[in-house]
Amino acid sequence: MLEIEHKKKVIYIEKIEKFMSEQVKTELSLLKRLKNEAIWLIIDPWQTQPGPFDGEYVDNVNDYFCKKINEYMHDVKHKFIVLNEKEEVHKTFKSYSRIQHPHVKDKILDKNFKDIVYTGFHHGRCTIDRAVSGAKDMFYVKTKQSLDINIYFKRDLLCLLPHDSWLEMDEKSEKYGALI
Repeated sequence: MLEIEHKKKVIYIEKIEKFMSEQVKTELSLLKRLKNEAIWLIIDPWQTQPGPFDGEYVDNVNDYFCKKINEYMHDVKHKFIVLNEKEEVHKTFKSYSRIQHPHVKDKILDKNFKDIVYTGFHHGRCTIDRAVSGAKDMFYVKTKQSLDINIYFKRDLLCLLPHDSWLEMDEKSEKYGALI
């Protein structure tokens, strides 16, 4: 009897491993495609965090995430910082192409991007709520104009503000796109 139970558990574990392996392959394939074809938006990578969340701690966390995002972006083809003209960009991204917030939609439509990947500052906040460039507005444009555009949030490249909840910001983000 114990031997039969053990065999059932082994078969069950093998099925789980196969499923997980297929999920990992699918995700890796998606990431590879997105790195080549999607527009990657690094939202609001300021040199110094403006109020009301300004302060040395937040600047240090933002600095860490800027470096992390930059390391990841080396093999991403279509990457842009999204920051208005008079805002100072973080030193890590000085060489990146810049799009001002009001011009994001035009860039996406002009270049016929089918996928948008949001990264940057801050998870569940400006990546969603920033007027005309955040995912909420892009989702609205996509829906209103019946565009075939997919919206993604690269979760490990999104910086969370202190006192915000990963779970809440994930939930908020999933209303407008997929977490990857």
